[in-house]
Amino acid sequence: MKKLLLRLNSSEVERDRYNRFSGIYLSRPSQTPLEGFEEFPNHHKRPFRCYYNEIVNNLPGKVDILEIGAGTGQHTRPVVTSTTRVTAFDISENSLEVLKARFHDEVEIVRGNIERLPFADSSFDLVISCGALSYGDQDLVDSEVKRVLRLGGSFIFLDSLNHNPIYKMNRLMRCALQSRSLSTVLRIPKLKRIKSLGHSFQTLNIHYFGSYLWLFQIFNLFLGHRKAQNIDDFLERSLPSGRNAFKVVVVLNYLKK
Repeated sequence: MKKLLLRLNSSEVERDRYNRFSGIYLSRPSQTPLEGFEEFPNHHKRPFRCYYNEIVNNLPGKVDILEIGAGTGQHTRPVVTSTTRVTAFDISENSLEVLKARFHDEVEIVRGNIERLPFADSSFDLVISCGALSYGDQDLVDSEVKRVLRLGGSFIFLDSLNHNPIYKMNRLMRCALQSRSLSTVLRIPKLKRIKSLGHSFQTLNIHYFGSYLWLFQIFNLFLGHRKAQNIDDFLERSLPSGRNAFKVVVVLNYLKK
């Protein structure tokens, strides 16, 4: 029973999974994963381009930056500049070792659980996250992000949406295969959560991606990648569908009192 409960709801399950993944790179330094999204298929790159662009566009004036769920530092580079102090935070010690090897002294590394950020109130100008919001209790994580942000600060994140049935099915299958905990399926952000977060900020912008990803795979099979990409681009522009989106990039600016 104890093992079942851990499988259903445990950050330790996810820590162990990422430790195993990162351990491969620690044992083979030449195999360090690429930064950014270079290895992703073209039709998966758009949300990441948007995420990076939003970070860069909102970076001026931001000095103290926190990345939660930083992992191996695959998406850390956009905030590492000569004028920023970057803190990378993650639960996986092996992932942070890879990140340290990648960035050396450019980034401060802190290990812990995103439900309990070990930082003082109002410590950061910007908090960023790429795919990490489902690794903790929604209310605790959101409260902690707002607590460590300074007045007027920003929160930018890229994540999946819990309205997308294909993505949920994929995670449920991984959970059944005992490589994921059920909580990471249930805690994938929903629009209600995002809009609730928006009440604490002066501005909220949401970018939706992959609403027709399931159709893309069919078109790709019969028409080829280029035509499938053109059709997907047209559908995304002409018939945007927030609730069916595969990914979202959310920009929350100017934390209120």
